[in-house]
Amino acid sequence: MERMLMTSLKKSDIKLTASLNAVIAQYHNLPYTSRYDHLIDRVASLNENNVAEAMKELRSTFSHRHLHFEDMLLRHFNHLEINHGHDKSFNSYSTERKLLLGSYVTKEYSFQSA
Repeated sequence: MERMLMTSLKKSDIKLTASLNAVIAQYHNLPYTSRYDHLIDRVASLNENNVAEAMKELRSTFSHRHLHFEDMLLRHFNHLEINHGHDKSFNSYSTERKLLLGSYVTKEYSFQSA
């Protein structure tokens, strides 16, 4: 039988906090094509006031966490448009609506949680 060693623990004043530098944003691949269609249709059904309000909240919550936040959202929108929007027309979409749609296919990944 193995002998257990007793260890004493001492409380430390060191505090561990999360670092925003350890968070990256990635394109989020959804598992089914139908989910992209549903997502695109939901964003298309919003009026411009709803889109503006959602983007205002997104900016206040996430823009400080990511360098070139809006460029990233547009890249993710473009990826969505190229890969899943072949039967959709995004020509009439405002930039705000494209940003919002890009945000719906963006996920954050934290190295600290890995």
